Amino acid sequence: YTKKRMIAQLSSFQDVSELRVLVVDDMKVNRRLLKRLLAKLGVRGTEEAESGEVAVQMVEQREINHYSLILVDVHMPGIDGFETAYRIASMGFNGKVIAVSGNKLSELMTEFKEWEKKSCFDDYVQKPIGTEELRRIIFPTDDAQSV
Repeated sequence: YTKKRMIAQLSSFQDVSELRVLVVDDMKVNRRLLKRLLAKLGVRGTEEAESGEVAVQMVEQREINHYSLILVDVHMPGIDGFETAYRIASMGFNGKVIAVSGNKLSELMTEFKEWEKKSCFDDYVQKPIGTEELRRIIFPTDDAQSV
Protein backbone atom coordinates (compact mmCIF):
# COMPACT_ATOMS: atom_id res chain seq x y z
CA TYR A 1 0.00 0.00 0.00
CA THR A 2 1.51 3.29 -1.08
CA LYS A 3 0.79 6.96 -0.48
CA LYS A 4 0.13 7.34 -4.22
CA ARG A 5 -2.58 4.66 -4.01
CA MET A 6 -4.00 6.31 -0.90
CA ILE A 7 -4.15 9.67 -2.72
CA ALA A 8 -5.90 8.00 -5.66
CA GLN A 9 -8.34 6.30 -3.29
CA LEU A 10 -9.32 9.51 -1.49
CA SER A 11 -9.30 11.56 -4.70
CA SER A 12 -11.51 9.04 -6.48
CA PHE A 13 -14.61 10.04 -4.52
CA GLN A 14 -16.91 11.87 -6.91
CA ASP A 15 -18.87 13.16 -3.96
CA VAL A 16 -17.11 13.93 -0.66
CA SER A 17 -20.28 12.82 1.11
CA GLU A 18 -19.23 9.24 0.22
CA LEU A 19 -16.25 9.47 2.59
CA ARG A 20 -16.57 7.59 5.86
CA VAL A 21 -14.59 9.15 8.69
CA LEU A 22 -14.01 7.95 12.24
CA VAL A 23 -13.12 10.64 14.80
CA VAL A 24 -11.39 9.25 17.90
CA ASP A 25 -10.99 11.56 20.88
CA ASP A 26 -11.72 11.22 24.59
CA MET A 27 -13.10 14.77 24.68
CA LYS A 28 -16.66 14.97 23.40
CA VAL A 29 -16.30 18.66 22.49
CA ASN A 30 -13.33 17.85 20.23
CA ARG A 31 -15.23 15.04 18.48
CA ARG A 32 -18.22 17.30 17.89
CA LEU A 33 -16.05 20.13 16.59
CA LEU A 34 -14.30 17.84 14.10
CA LYS A 35 -17.65 16.41 13.04
CA ARG A 36 -18.98 19.95 12.38
CA LEU A 37 -15.86 20.93 10.42
CA LEU A 38 -16.12 17.76 8.34
CA ALA A 39 -19.79 18.51 7.66
CA LYS A 40 -18.81 22.00 6.42
CA LEU A 41 -16.60 20.24 3.88
CA GLY A 42 -19.51 18.02 2.82
CA VAL A 43 -18.57 14.85 4.70
CA ARG A 44 -21.74 13.21 5.97
CA GLY A 45 -20.47 9.77 7.02
CA THR A 46 -18.72 10.69 10.27
CA GLU A 47 -18.77 8.42 13.30
CA GLU A 48 -17.29 9.02 16.75
CA ALA A 49 -15.32 6.89 19.21
CA GLU A 50 -14.64 8.15 22.72
CA SER A 51 -11.56 5.99 23.24
CA GLY A 52 -8.94 3.95 21.46
CA GLU A 53 -10.59 0.77 22.72
CA VAL A 54 -13.93 1.75 21.16
CA ALA A 55 -12.24 2.77 17.89
CA VAL A 56 -10.48 -0.59 17.58
CA GLN A 57 -13.80 -2.39 18.25
CA MET A 58 -15.60 -0.27 15.64
CA VAL A 59 -12.99 -1.09 13.00
CA GLU A 60 -13.12 -4.79 13.95
CA GLN A 61 -16.92 -4.89 13.69
CA ARG A 62 -17.02 -3.48 10.15
CA GLU A 63 -15.34 -4.40 6.90
CA ILE A 64 -11.67 -3.61 7.42
CA ASN A 65 -11.71 -0.62 5.07
CA HIS A 66 -15.18 0.67 5.95
CA TYR A 67 -13.61 4.00 6.93
CA SER A 68 -11.71 6.11 4.41
CA LEU A 69 -10.10 8.26 7.07
CA ILE A 70 -9.51 7.98 10.83
CA LEU A 71 -8.59 11.03 12.92
CA VAL A 72 -6.99 9.89 16.19
CA ASP A 73 -6.19 12.04 19.21
CA VAL A 74 -2.66 11.11 20.26
CA HIS A 75 -3.08 11.59 24.02
CA MET A 76 -6.02 9.64 25.43
CA PRO A 77 -6.38 7.60 28.62
CA GLY A 78 -6.30 3.83 28.21
CA ILE A 79 -5.17 2.92 24.72
CA ASP A 80 -3.58 6.14 23.47
CA GLY A 81 -3.51 7.28 19.86
CA PHE A 82 -0.19 5.59 19.10
CA GLU A 83 -1.43 2.18 20.21
CA THR A 84 -4.83 2.75 18.58
CA ALA A 85 -3.23 3.53 15.22
CA TYR A 86 -0.88 0.57 15.56
CA ARG A 87 -3.70 -1.87 16.32
CA ILE A 88 -5.85 -0.58 13.46
CA ALA A 89 -2.93 -0.76 11.02
CA SER A 90 -2.16 -4.30 12.25
CA MET A 91 -5.67 -5.35 11.22
CA GLY A 92 -4.85 -4.46 7.61
CA PHE A 93 -6.56 -1.07 7.46
CA ASN A 94 -5.60 0.68 4.20
CA GLY A 95 -7.23 4.06 4.74
CA LYS A 96 -5.56 7.16 6.05
CA VAL A 97 -4.86 7.51 9.80
CA ILE A 98 -4.16 11.04 11.02
CA ALA A 99 -2.54 11.90 14.36
CA VAL A 100 -4.32 14.77 16.11
CA SER A 101 -2.67 16.60 18.99
CA GLY A 102 -2.54 19.88 20.82
CA ASN A 103 1.26 19.53 20.81
CA LYS A 104 3.50 20.74 18.02
CA LEU A 105 4.85 18.05 15.73
CA SER A 106 8.39 18.73 16.93
CA GLU A 107 7.25 17.95 20.50
CA LEU A 108 5.67 14.67 19.38
CA MET A 109 8.69 13.44 17.40
CA THR A 110 10.32 12.06 20.56
CA GLU A 111 7.19 10.04 21.30
CA PHE A 112 6.97 8.86 17.69
CA LYS A 113 10.61 7.69 17.86
CA GLU A 114 10.09 6.01 21.23
CA TRP A 115 7.10 4.13 19.87
CA GLU A 116 8.73 3.32 16.54
CA LYS A 117 5.17 3.17 15.28
CA LYS A 118 5.12 6.53 13.55
CA SER A 119 4.56 4.74 10.25
CA CYS A 120 1.03 3.94 11.48
CA PHE A 121 0.15 7.60 10.97
CA ASP A 122 -0.12 9.07 7.48
CA ASP A 123 -0.20 12.68 8.58
CA TYR A 124 -0.49 14.97 11.57
CA VAL A 125 -2.70 17.94 12.46
CA GLN A 126 -2.38 20.24 15.44
CA LYS A 127 -5.36 21.42 17.49
CA PRO A 128 -7.14 23.69 17.04
CA ILE A 129 -7.92 22.34 13.59
CA GLY A 130 -9.47 24.50 10.89
CA THR A 131 -11.40 23.62 7.77
CA GLU A 132 -8.41 24.35 5.50
CA GLU A 133 -6.25 21.87 7.39
CA LEU A 134 -8.97 19.23 7.08
CA ARG A 135 -9.38 20.05 3.39
CA ARG A 136 -5.63 19.42 2.88
CA ILE A 137 -6.02 15.98 4.47
CA ILE A 138 -9.22 14.97 2.71
CA PHE A 139 -8.21 16.25 -0.72
CA PRO A 140 -4.52 15.39 -0.95
CA THR A 141 -2.59 16.34 -4.04
CA ASP A 142 0.51 14.79 -5.51
CA ASP A 143 2.41 17.77 -4.05
CA ALA A 144 1.38 16.66 -0.54
CA GLN A 145 3.16 13.37 -1.15
CA SER A 146 6.51 15.07 -0.76
CA VAL A 147 5.60 16.58 2.63
